[in-house]
Formats: sequence, C-alpha cells, structure tokens
Amino acid sequence: MASIDVVGCEVGISTANHIRIAIFPVGKINAITFKTFVEMIQNLNAKPIKSLTRFRDDNLKSPFQKQDWQRSILQFYFVDDSDIITNYSDFLQYRNIHGVIGIMSCLAEESVASGFTKYKKTKLSVYGKNVVGRCFAVEQDPEMMAPEDEELVVIPNQDESHVTFHIDYLFSDIVRQVLIRFEKIAANPLVYFNELSNSYFMSSSNSSSNLTGSSTSGGSTMIKNAPIGTSAIKKKGNTKQETSTSPVNPKDEEARNMLQNYKLFADLSLLISDFEDAWNTYLEINTLSKQLTNNASNHNLAMIYSFFQGGSAEGLASVLLTRNKAFKNIIDSTLLLQIGEYLQEAIICYEKSKKRDLLVELYIKTAVFYANYGDKKKRKEALDCLTKAVQIAVTLTTQERIIVSGFASKICRQMKCKRKFGFFLRHVALLHHELCNQGVSIRLGSQCLDSYNIPIDLTPRTEWKPTKLIQNQRGWRSIQLEILKNMIDFSQSMSPADYSTEIQFRFYLLTEYHNVLSKADQDSHLKRVLSISHQIPRDVNILLKPLPILKSIIPLKMAAHLEPKAIEKKEVKSSLFIYSPFDKKDETLVQLNWVKDEVTQVFIEFYNPFKVDLRLRNVTVKFTPEVSPIDNNEIINDVFVHSCVVFSGNTSKLIITTKPKVTGKIILEAIGIEFENGRFKSPIYLPVTPQHFLTEKKEKRQYDITVIENVPLLNVTLSTPQLTLVDGETTTLLAKLNNTGNCPITFIEFSFKNQTSNEVFIKEDITKSLPLESEVVTIPIEVIGHWKGSSDVGTIIIHIKYGFDSQDDGKTYYRELELSIKTSVIRGIVVEECMTVNESFNKKIVAKIHNYSNSSFILLSSNSQYLKDEQFDTGIPFGAQSTKMILIDPSILHNINFEDLNIPYTADINNYRSTISGSMRWKSYVNTFGIVGCKEDIEQKATSGAARAARRQTTVNSLPAKMNEFIIVKQKVHATVGSENSSIEYSHHELVKQQKDIIVDIAQQIDVKVLISIQSTNKDQQEGEFNKIASLSFTVYQDAENGSRIISTQNQFCYSGKLNTCIELLPSVTSENFLRLFFLEKGMYILSVVCSDEETQEMLASPSEITVIVK
Repeated sequence: MASIDVVGCEVGISTANHIRIAIFPVGKINAITFKTFVEMIQNLNAKPIKSLTRFRDDNLKSPFQKQDWQRSILQFYFVDDSDIITNYSDFLQYRNIHGVIGIMSCLAEESVASGFTKYKKTKLSVYGKNVVGRCFAVEQDPEMMAPEDEELVVIPNQDESHVTFHIDYLFSDIVRQVLIRFEKIAANPLVYFNELSNSYFMSSSNSSSNLTGSSTSGGSTMIKNAPIGTSAIKKKGNTKQETSTSPVNPKDEEARNMLQNYKLFADLSLLISDFEDAWNTYLEINTLSKQLTNNASNHNLAMIYSFFQGGSAEGLASVLLTRNKAFKNIIDSTLLLQIGEYLQEAIICYEKSKKRDLLVELYIKTAVFYANYGDKKKRKEALDCLTKAVQIAVTLTTQERIIVSGFASKICRQMKCKRKFGFFLRHVALLHHELCNQGVSIRLGSQCLDSYNIPIDLTPRTEWKPTKLIQNQRGWRSIQLEILKNMIDFSQSMSPADYSTEIQFRFYLLTEYHNVLSKADQDSHLKRVLSISHQIPRDVNILLKPLPILKSIIPLKMAAHLEPKAIEKKEVKSSLFIYSPFDKKDETLVQLNWVKDEVTQVFIEFYNPFKVDLRLRNVTVKFTPEVSPIDNNEIINDVFVHSCVVFSGNTSKLIITTKPKVTGKIILEAIGIEFENGRFKSPIYLPVTPQHFLTEKKEKRQYDITVIENVPLLNVTLSTPQLTLVDGETTTLLAKLNNTGNCPITFIEFSFKNQTSNEVFIKEDITKSLPLESEVVTIPIEVIGHWKGSSDVGTIIIHIKYGFDSQDDGKTYYRELELSIKTSVIRGIVVEECMTVNESFNKKIVAKIHNYSNSSFILLSSNSQYLKDEQFDTGIPFGAQSTKMILIDPSILHNINFEDLNIPYTADINNYRSTISGSMRWKSYVNTFGIVGCKEDIEQKATSGAARAARRQTTVNSLPAKMNEFIIVKQKVHATVGSENSSIEYSHHELVKQQKDIIVDIAQQIDVKVLISIQSTNKDQQEGEFNKIASLSFTVYQDAENGSRIISTQNQFCYSGKLNTCIELLPSVTSENFLRLFFLEKGMYILSVVCSDEETQEMLASPSEITVIVK
C-alpha cells in the first residue's frame, strides 16, 4: 500500500476540509446496481449543517465553540478501499476514513442476515469497529426477514426519486453520527489515540515507527514516546532505525502531547468547516512549535517540533483557501501570496523533519493550487514544485514514484505545458518498465511523443500526408529522431524484447523521416525489421502510419464477355420537376459487377520514396463486406499472390488476380505486402484511402463493387473459325453451347454483325432448349457465300446475349459474348450472258456459263436428293476456267418452267440473268452445293470500281498495273522479342529464305516492323515522277492436318496496329509499318506479310513468313 495520499494530491490543499466516506460492495451485488447507488450517494458531496436534525443534547456543550452552525457546509469525498492511507493517521485527520457505506443486494444473498454479516466482517477488518457505518440493503425481497440492527437499513423498491430521497435521509443520519464522533474525539483525544493504536491502521505491517525509536504497541506508549506523525513507512532495504541517544525529558513529553491534541482539534475543526477554531488553533501550534524548536535539547526533538510547525502551516493555508471558497469564492493576489507563504513554510519544515513523503505530497498540492488559481508567473512556480517533487521521490518506492510522476504529468497537461507533460509521462513509462509492465510502458511512451511534435496516429485508415512540422523546424528534427531512437532502444531492452513496438517505430522512422535519413540508416532499419519479423504474432497491426508506397489503385472490370450487366426493372414515377439535381449521376462513381468464384483483377501502382530498393515477395488485396458477416472467419476473397521489385525513386505497376467468395457489396480495404527477406506470419496491410483511387490521368474515382452469385457462363465452340466459300455456296456452321455457370440460362438472344456480303441466319428456335442447364446444345448456323469483288474477305461477328431471370433483388443480370468467323469467297460458276433462240415460234434461252475457279463443278440437272448423292460426273461438267453455252430447259431449272420465271416475252433476257442463275444449282467434287452466280451489271461494276478507287486513294501519278513489271519492290521484316531479333530481307523475284523460328511465352510481346521500298528498272525514269498505291496485309495462320492453313482467331492472338492497310510507295522514301502481337494459346503459328497492288491485288513482292512457336 502506497504512502502517497492520491486523493490529497488530486484535490490539493483543500482536501483537509473533506470528510472521507468509503463505499464498498457487499457480497455478489450486480456491478450495474452497485454503480447506480454509488452515483446517487456521490451526488450528496455537500451537506449544510443546518439541514441536519438535532444530533446531541442541548445541555451538552460542543467543543467547537466558534462553529457557524447556520452557514457551515460539510464537504465529503467518497473513496474505495484502494484510497486508504495508513500512515500519519494520528497526525492528518483528513486521511482517515470517518464513515463507511456498504451496499448489499438482497436478491444476491441467501438472506439479509448473511449479507449483513459480510458487511460487518469487511468493516471490522478494513476500517475498524468504531467508524460510523451503514449497510444499505437494496433490491428488497419481501419474503426475506431483516435482522434489527442500527447499521442495517433496507431500502424499499421504489422509483428513482423516492429512492434518492430515502438515501439523502439515510446519509444525513450518517453525517449526524460522524459529527457526534468528532465531538467525542475532540472531548477525549486520549481514547481516540488508543483506538488508533489498537486498530488495523497502527497494528498492520504498514504501521509507523516513531522518530525516537520507541515501539508504538500501546496507547500510553504511543502518546508518550511517539505522540504524532510516527508513520513513516520503512523503505525496502533500510532496516536500520534511528535511536535516541538521550533520555526523554518529561517537559518535552508534555509539550508533544499538547501539540498533538491541538493538531487533532484543529484538523477536526477544519473538517466540519469550523474555520475560526481551526485558524486559531493552527496559529497557536505554529507559534508554540517555533518556540520549542528554538529551545530543543537535541536534533530529534527539533525535527519533531518542525514537523508540527509544517503541519500547522499547511493547515493555515488550507483554512485560508477553503474559507474564502465557502464564503467569498474570491482568491485575490493578496490571499494568493499569503497562502503561498504558508505553503513555503510548511515545505521548509517538512524538509527539516525529513518527512519526504509528506514533502512530495505538499509540493504536488502546491502545484495544484498554483495551477488552479495562479497567474502565468505562478504557473512557472508550479512547474518548479512538480520538478522538485519528482526529484525528492527518488527515495520512495517505484509504485509511489509512479503516482508522483503521474500527478506531475496530469497537472502539466491541465496547464497545457506540452513539453513538461511529455517529460513526466515518459518518466512514468520508464518506472513502469522497472515493474515489468511493458504494455503500459509502451502505451505511455507512445502518448508522450505528441508532446515532442511527433505525430503518431494509431488510426489504421488514416490518409498518409507528409508532416510539415518535420520539414520546417530543423531544431525539432534532431530531438524527434533522438526520442524515437530512444523508444527503439527502450523496446529492445525489455525483457523479453518488444519486437512489435521496435518494428512499429522503425517503420515510422522510414515513413516520416525518409527525406532526412541516409541510405545506410534506411537500409539498417529495414534489415533489422526483416530480421526480427518472425517474432510478430499473426494478424498484429505493426504500422503506426501506412508506408507511403501506394500511388494508385484501380479495381478493374471483368473481361467484356465475362462482365455481368444488370437489367433493372424500372418503375415509372411521376415527377413534378423537369430537372432535378438529385437525379444527376456521379461521374466519378464507377459501378463494377463481379461474380462469385470467378477471376477478377485489381491494378496497383507502387512508388518507392526511399533510398533503398523494395523487393516485395507477395502482394495481395484485402476486401471487407459492406455489411459485417455473421462469421468473422469467413473468407472474403481468394488472392493469387504476385511479386515485384520497386526500385528507389521509381514506380512499379502490378495486376493482382483475386476470386470473391462472398456476395453483396464489398470494399477494397487494404493492400497486403510481404518483403522478400521478411518472415512475417501475416502480410503488412496498407490501408486504401480515397486518394489512392486515381486513373492514369490522375482523375479521382469511386468504386462500387457488387459481387453477384447467380450468373450463368456460356462456353461456345464453333465447328470452324474460318470459312472459305464458293460464290453461291450454302454451308452449315455448328455452334456448341455449354453452360458452365452456377445457374441455368433462362433467356438467350443471337444477333449478327455481318461485315461481308454473305447471308447468315439461324433456322431453329433456340428458345426450345431453354432453360439451358449444364448439357451441351448444338445450334446450326446457315451461311450463304456471295462474291462481290476480287478481295471479298471479311468477318461475321456472332453476338450472343444470355442471362438468368432473378426475382430476388429486382435485377436481372446478363452477359454478352462475341465470336468472329473469318470468311473468304471465291468466284465459281457464273452466268455471264443470256440470249434467246426462236425454234418453231418457241423462245429458247441459251446461257453462257463460265467457271472462274481452278476447281471442277457439275451443273446439276435436278435438285432431287437422288441426283445429289450420285457421283461427281452426274450432270453437266465444268472444268477449271472453262466456258460453255447451255440451253436452259426445265431440267436445268430444276423442274421450274420457263413461264414460272415471269420473264416477259419481249424483254431483254440479259436483264433477267440473275433470276435465271438463281434457279440453277451446282455441285463440287467435295460434295458441296451452291447457287450459280451471275456476272455483275455495268452499273454495278462502275459503282464498285468507284468505291474501290475511293478506298485505295489512288493518285494521278500512280503507276498502272501493267507497269508493275518495270518496278522492283523490296520488303524487309524485323521481328523483335526482348533482346532477340529476327531480320529477313526479300525482293520481288526472291523466294522465301530459310529463317530461325521465334520462340516466345504466352502473352509475350512481339514487335514486327516492315520496311518497304520501291525502285524502277528504267534508268531513264527520274525519281519522284511515279508512285505506287499498295496494300499491306498481315495474316496469322496455323497448319491443318490435311496440309491446308487455317486463319488464327482472336482467341488465339491479339494485336495492336492494323492487319490491313493502304500505303503509298515512293522511290526516295522507305515505308515503315508496325504491328505488335501477343499470342494467347500454345502452338506453332505462321505470320505472313504480303504487299499487293491495291487495284489488282497482284503481289508486288514475295510473301514474307515468320514461324512463331508459343510455349
């Protein structure tokens, strides 16, 4: 038990006017119930004497003759058992407990009697039997009988106002008993001192030893040999006692007894606000003590008399302060000076009597007085008092020193003395370290850093900003660095070492002071952190402030064919306003729809402001649900970790892949990092703040991420990604649909973006297959080829929209998928011209039919299935590049009569050749069928030729196609992969040369550069007098099993640039063309580069081919 009076230090010198009442719980009373009644009692901290009923017989004369019974107000201070001070109980009456209140719950006890027994035992063992006490029995049980006893009071179950009134009455009764006890003590002090001698206070191990070295076991001995203040606690390690070397003089004994009785009466007078009796008695003690000190026969007696003088001087200061607060409530400068003089006298006397504990208390009380009532100059004196109190407390126990330094820091904070507050608080932290209270030491040490303008913020989501104070005040910088280094040394010196705190402050140094730390210091701090990182428990936040390495973060949308889109069921609402600002959309808000258990991505850009490189082994992202989950251990997202190196002063970009595991709205909370050489048991999380959500153009964004559960996923496989058709040919493309999602497809829509002249359509009704579960469904897609020019190559895009109708949240989510089919159409059998022949007044039609292809066909004489299945030689054969004149009869027209064609008898038959050709069919040697084509009209040719001329951007000086043999076109291809180069040069007359294959990984970049130049073989022709409009085409193939080539699809590769472009070749200029390729699937590919005449598509140079092997 500490010898420092905590209550006195907190209240100050006015504590001598407060009667201390102890409140304690009895038995197993509920904590809330106990607190409720304690608060009711604490509201009764002042009680006017005139409000009390008669508490003694009028015939008895009170020892307090000068008491103002009409105006005096009793002050109370309620304490618990931790505030009991056993030393100086015979010298300082305000330290003693003069009344006790026990609070007992009837419902928590077996009976009221058993609870009351517990109360009496506690009172007797802790406070003594003679102390005024009451046991309040609350939560009354009507069935319980309460024993009759003066100290037991049962409080009935009533409303709060009645209970408060009842407690007020009961407390008044306690006050009356306390006043009666005070009068008895003042009338017969000898009995009181004997009572103290035989009580727990004087007989415990904490009882005092007197200044003369005599024992205090008996009352008479105590009065004679140790009449006052004999309660200095024995200090640890100091077993030697001072002993008197001379016999006790009877006159000295009488003087000490008289001083003791006077001091007792003065203290009691001050406690009951009898200021006049207290003042007069303290003055008498002070005068007598001075005389006795001057006439003392030995040093020990002089110390005792100085002790009384100091106590009386402190009492005089208390009377001046409390009297003026009670009646005038004004502390002027004169009174302030007078009180200060008495306090200074008491300090000097306590120093002479070597009462260090009382001296420390008085210094703190003086500081409290100056802090509350003094001006700026007096506050400086208060700081001096606190400094002296801490210095003198060195001889006290560590626990007592903690109390002293704690009060010093508290008073400094009250006076807004920031530096002194930090100094004393740090001293408290060091003292706690001596008691091995490492947690308290670190917490207090961190709090005092703010006093030195070290802005440590323990909030995890604080936005990082450079500290201006560090940059502007150079004087502070060295002090701050030294204090932080001391904190690091302090955490290292703990037993066991506090590695967590050490890492926190090292990271804080790197975060806030990297601009002033040398590279060697930064490297040293980082290496030390990584070397002890395995000592940090899992899921412990080790960052006082986030590391300033996050530059920007962008949660990415899912791929176009995977991103779910919402169809909201909008309700039509009438509005009174034409325009409402509340309906305006937030342009900074980005809505992201992710799907549970599907891959999503987050873009992160790091910036390294340090002077050392940061090698990050694992980089992860941490999400948190917008609504807290019931199970806190639920996994929010799976993360595929990535690594990167962020060099000093540079940035590094990274894309993190993750899979959400919960549905609903989620928030990107933090970025987790692990250092390459670190052994942290969990990642270091850097909080994500709105300042990190920046686009590449530094525009701020907000991200609303919703994770959806029920969205189907359609996988479509085409029978072939490329079609080569003959003009008029009809083929069937099969699309296999497989739903690999977690819910069925309830609606699906097909549409076509046809960039060709071909026809494409679906005959079957796809809705018959709905809902589409996990089974595979095959959809036939019909394509009819139409030749419209020499370079009739194009793409048919199949757009599929599908989804699942949800009835839960009013939203339906769908996905969109696009597939491309490369098509090329060659010219086949064509009706070039028609004529009529009259035979016996019957008009016959003869058609000139030409086969433009290099393949053989048969003109079918019937459309029946029987003839289709016959051999190739059935029908009218057409060899490659052959022309025949065919008589059009019903068999050729597939059983259609001439009259059914609706051709007027006198009409020009050439105008109807498309009708005639459309009624005829052909069959190829590979059993494909089609419609006979028709040669274009002159008007169509002119229109097509004009369009081609506009597209080619032909100039006046462009050489015609017939002059191609007089020019030489050279093309040179460079393919660059990292440091690997492949360079091949080709000319118009050269064959393809052997070359080295390029070997790359998936998604590895290939840069292709094509250099094309033109020369004239005519030496007389001047440079600049001609040019050539050419087309440059890039094509990626794969070898098929039958030796043919298949054009690669967009699922196999992607590119940046143009696959087909029109260029102008000049003799003096080398044309440079670029293409960037990324392959997405393994295999062997062939990149072909062809330069052709834009007008005739005749190749101007041999194709350049490069073989690419993707591992």
